[in-house]
Amino acid sequence: MRILADARSLLPIGPGLGPTGVGRWTAGVIGGLSHHAPTWEIVLTIVTREPVTIDPSKFGPNVTVNNVRFPERGFRRALVLGLAPRIDRFAGPSDVMLGPGFVTWPGRYARIPVIHDLAWLTHPESVQPRNLAYLRLMIPRVVRSAAGIVTVSDSVRDEIAERFEFDPARIFVVPNGCAPQPPPLPPEQREQLLFVGTFEPRKNLERVLEAYRLVRAERPDVPELVVVGGPGWRGAEELQQDAAGTPGVRTLGYIDDEHLGTLYRQARMLVFPSLYEGFGLPIIEAMAAGTPVITSNRGAQAEVSGGAALLVDPLSSRDIADGITRLLDDTNLVQNLREQGGRVAAEFTWDRAGLALKNAIESSVGKP
Repeated sequence: MRILADARSLLPIGPGLGPTGVGRWTAGVIGGLSHHAPTWEIVLTIVTREPVTIDPSKFGPNVTVNNVRFPERGFRRALVLGLAPRIDRFAGPSDVMLGPGFVTWPGRYARIPVIHDLAWLTHPESVQPRNLAYLRLMIPRVVRSAAGIVTVSDSVRDEIAERFEFDPARIFVVPNGCAPQPPPLPPEQREQLLFVGTFEPRKNLERVLEAYRLVRAERPDVPELVVVGGPGWRGAEELQQDAAGTPGVRTLGYIDDEHLGTLYRQARMLVFPSLYEGFGLPIIEAMAAGTPVITSNRGAQAEVSGGAALLVDPLSSRDIADGITRLLDDTNLVQNLREQGGRVAAEFTWDRAGLALKNAIESSVGKP
């Protein structure tokens, strides 16, 4: 079996920045797939004019990298117009084309797109206009030509089946994973509240800041709120200014995985009441670090947290504030969430995700 995988998401999104959440999923599952399918050839393919530097050995011995030297914007435009060249002509004959970035490419292979969420449908205001138009045009086409579809949660699987009238039996859930973490710090060594998410409306930072101000007005000794995340596009500057102007809030911008892991271990809680997620990776990352989580009482967040988080109404700043207060005061609840969260997070590994992807590919196109 030869797998062609769109690996554009593995590249940094900008100077001093790392890959997106899609890139982290891609890196994790490719490593897991390599382990569970050692006889398969996995070709990480990147369509870009500039040369790329990705070390395939960190994913597995059966993984290679192929840089198709074609202008990326021109290729996207050609995809929209239906004029894109067959990529297998450049990358070689393949059995499967895996599209971790929502879209698959023309070619003589079975196509399996990875649709992480439907935010472009449910929350179009959170997607850049150029990308929004691209996804609205491309994803319906991609779905029609798909041998199978991969997504990251049951919640999104159900959305895809309903919105596109696609056979649920051909939609496969391959969740995110979480790397093993050092032993959690005890509660008495934890110093701050933590928010992780891009500066954009869907992450709901505006209400998190309002909730923090409500808590601070009632108890000035509340620990500081550390806000971690790269710039989004819509209202990002206003959100950054609001955060910087709120007493007790410290913004760190984008940080790498190693430093983020340290912040999880130092946090008294993760405040993550996003309006919509396909999965919600910070939930299990925080749980793996022994950090109790406040998250939304709907969609994938409620699903992924597995009953081990404090669920709140993401549309109510007051409800979010009350959740923060509960975790500041109720030591029994905190200990319970720490224990349950550790068990939930242990179920999400990249090795299991790689096996799930292998099974999804075989179910879509047949075993080699």
